[in-house]
Amino acid sequence: MTGEKKENIEDIQLTVTKWYVQAEDREKAARFFGEPGLDGFCAEADSMEWIRYRGSAPEQDRDELIHKVLRYQRDKKFKVVFLDENDEPLYKDELGWNIDIHLPAAYRAVMLGIVFFLGLLAFSLRNVEGANPALNIVCAAYACPLAVLAFWGCRFRLTVEEQNITVRRAFGKRYGFSPDEITKVTRRVRSGTSAVWTDRVTVYAKSRRVSVNSYLTEMEKLDNFLLWHVSGSKIVTKEKKSRGF
Repeated sequence: MTGEKKENIEDIQLTVTKWYVQAEDREKAARFFGEPGLDGFCAEADSMEWIRYRGSAPEQDRDELIHKVLRYQRDKKFKVVFLDENDEPLYKDELGWNIDIHLPAAYRAVMLGIVFFLGLLAFSLRNVEGANPALNIVCAAYACPLAVLAFWGCRFRLTVEEQNITVRRAFGKRYGFSPDEITKVTRRVRSGTSAVWTDRVTVYAKSRRVSVNSYLTEMEKLDNFLLWHVSGSKIVTKEKKSRGF
């Protein structure tokens, strides 16, 4: 079928299209309609249609098939999320989230390279006769904040394992919290003529605040995790229009 991709998860086979996901095991197969999302598919549980069925309790067998899909995709990047009639995820504790947010190595390399270049330039100017001492001050003024940012980039890490969120900052001890301990989430969203994307997410928990920007790895996955696990009354979304796509 054109536009389909298949992902085998042990004895479960998922066929994903733009309109539905088909889940098959050895005894039955069903289609759940919905729409694709980031690294996954949002399927409406009540839209299920049996393609192949062997059993005596359709509702119970539907839930068993959903549980089987959730169990076998726990360690997979691709996730199928089943939504109830209120668009809330079913059995969200079984989704098996595994998110690792940090600064990409390329960003760290660029910042360290610039710091090294400025330091080398400042050192070289000391040996140049007639060089203006103010140039050394300018180099230091640029190199110092970049060095701090590079150090922050090497140290900062936010991870999500199952329901546990852990934050390691550049300075201070690491700390952790669960979605139930989150008091507020602020999302800064940008929208163009044909796309909407999250630019920044700030999480408040345990009298602390941590912000994640779009240039960090897997930020969109964290955004989805928070939307599914934090009450909507605690989430504030600020949208800004952008030119272009």
